[in-house]
Amino acid sequence: MANLTVLILFSVFAIFFVCAAGLTHSNEWFNGKDSVPFALENFIASPVSLDLGSSGFCSAAGIRCNDTGLSPCSNKPYRRRLLDAELDGALVCDPVRSIQVVNTRRFFHLSEFTPGSLFTFPAFYNAPATRFLAHPLAAKISLDPQELPVTMATLHIVNAPVMKLFMVSTLSACAHAPSSIETKRCTPSLRELSSFVSVALNTTSPVVRGSKGTSHMDQLLANKQVQVRKLAEIVPVSKPHVACHRMAYPFMLHYCHMVQGTHVFSVTVAAHHDDEVEYLLECHTITKYMKLGNAILNQLSLKPGEGEFCHLVESSALIFTN
Repeated sequence: MANLTVLILFSVFAIFFVCAAGLTHSNEWFNGKDSVPFALENFIASPVSLDLGSSGFCSAAGIRCNDTGLSPCSNKPYRRRLLDAELDGALVCDPVRSIQVVNTRRFFHLSEFTPGSLFTFPAFYNAPATRFLAHPLAAKISLDPQELPVTMATLHIVNAPVMKLFMVSTLSACAHAPSSIETKRCTPSLRELSSFVSVALNTTSPVVRGSKGTSHMDQLLANKQVQVRKLAEIVPVSKPHVACHRMAYPFMLHYCHMVQGTHVFSVTVAAHHDDEVEYLLECHTITKYMKLGNAILNQLSLKPGEGEFCHLVESSALIFTN
């Protein structure tokens, strides 16, 4: 009887939590550990009011309203634009550092991942841990770069120049037009993320994959030589998938996109203390739309329309398939 009572109470709590978080949309298929590689409840803020005041709102919503713990230079949004084969837009970093970022090896030939080969692990930028806002609140917050001052005021963000740089870079990447083979959306809530994935893949029950690494492991391996132990294709070119990359922002926001002609591999590397860690590798086979002189093609000595380029997926990213 005691066990039955506990089970009933747990079920009631679970139903209350899902409803309170605003996850009742028909396209939403997340249900905790069964669907995603993390405990979902740790990433959703409780419903909050914008009228709580600065400290109250930031604390209750689980968002970052100041520069505490933020590096003044963000590689990720710029790498995001590189992946889209675009090099324009304002950079978060100073010009010298920006050149270093461009010249860092982030893109590879698939042949470089032959088991037994060595490669230099890229230095990922992992966005600071934040939470999803409940959809009704996230829907009130504009992602238009032109409305950034209003957005910052709405989120009670003041005297935070580094956070502002992060937000400018992220919103610029979100506002940039997709490439001719890409469908994209920046998703500021779990509802929008699940809706975009469901529509893009035409399914209400997608399969989700993520790297087995962690942000800590990403940092340990950054710029170190690692050995490839195993390579296996897990999503063929013929099967569409959506990749969602977590962006630097006060609350959890993903850059989700589906790129034609892309396949996904599982790469097992010898990591810290020779432990094996599995990462995901995306390889893009369509390059004819890229301009001559593109930084990615130059890095790999390719011309538009020939060959493919690959990049490892950071541990915080998610890959969805139908």
